[in-house]
Amino acid sequence: MADPAKQALALTRFDEEGIQYEVQSEGASEGMVVTLLKDQARVDGITREVHSGPELSSTTWETAVLLNDDMQARYEAAFEKAGIDYSIVTHEGTKQIEWNQLDGPKVDLINQRIAEQIVAERK
Repeated sequence: MADPAKQALALTRFDEEGIQYEVQSEGASEGMVVTLLKDQARVDGITREVHSGPELSSTTWETAVLLNDDMQARYEAAFEKAGIDYSIVTHEGTKQIEWNQLDGPKVDLINQRIAEQIVAERK
């Protein structure tokens, strides 16, 4: 997080929820917070709350970058299965999937599941 106060708040919440993390202290990654994949959905939820507040908004849209066609297919299948409305958009040359923030908690779980699948496939 670019805002030190928001990062401190997020780290406090991670501590309260028992989420393990490490703050990188060197190089280009200095200040970056690294967490375990098993906690990704909770981390995403806390990050959203720190940035946007505790209430989800029907007027806020969230996005994820789609690195390739495989990622797009995975996200589209998962969103359709979960009944989440989405759009595929290209912003400044980068393909993204976007959804309403009200679906954010469901998407947090989808993000974690997709990442876990990719890690398992690479083993």
